Amino acid sequence: MRFPFETGEYSVAPGLRRLTGAAISVQDLERYRREKRAAAAKRTVCLEHELGEAARTSALERLLELLRGEHPEVYGGALPESLEELPFLMTEDVAVVRVEGDREWLAFGHICLPSSWRLEEKIGRSFLEVHRPVPGFVEKGSGALVRSLVEKGPYERYAWGLTNVDVLDQEAGVHAEVAPEPIWVRVERQTMHPLGACGGWLFLIHPVNTRVEELSGGQREALARAVESMTEEQAGYKGLAGTRGAVVARLRRG
Repeated sequence: MRFPFETGEYSVAPGLRRLTGAAISVQDLERYRREKRAAAAKRTVCLEHELGEAARTSALERLLELLRGEHPEVYGGALPESLEELPFLMTEDVAVVRVEGDREWLAFGHICLPSSWRLEEKIGRSFLEVHRPVPGFVEKGSGALVRSLVEKGPYERYAWGLTNVDVLDQEAGVHAEVAPEPIWVRVERQTMHPLGACGGWLFLIHPVNTRVEELSGGQREALARAVESMTEEQAGYKGLAGTRGAVVARLRRG
């Protein structure tokens, strides 16, 4: 797992990198499967909005190709050929973004392990609408970014935050404010895979929680500097409005 905070700076820039390694993780697979089923027992985790059969078929075929190609020892047998069921067997959450002319929207989401957001508030919305609540998100150039995700790729990017609970399902409302103890850094690896002629991309989201005690001294210092570099609005968005100083002091204490 790459730690994006090691630059010592907090950034909401896209930070896209060409995907060179595997897109699918099977580490701690049973834990992810267990928490996904638990999430589905509590709420609706799968929604779609104008997905269309061509995009559904293309996304499913790409997903099966990734699973069987990267981890045949796990996914080499019979698999459910369903976007509604297949993600329950994976560590990654699954989404599909459709693009048609000048319009793009979140057309499908199988989201069991979100980081403080709700699928029902995002489904059917555009890329800009989905990201507009993020302080510091720059709308300029988003059209070129969308075209790149459709025409090029696959890509990967990382996002991170802090949490006081070691659970993978962190739907909005899990915590309103991050306390100094205990702390996990939550990193999301996101990979984007173009879907060819049907227009759009397959979006996979893999969250990992790491206790800060497991980080090296240099990593904790970089994390402290990254937290310090947030604007007031960004700190508030990340649950650090009233506790940032105490959290930074805790990270530097080791």
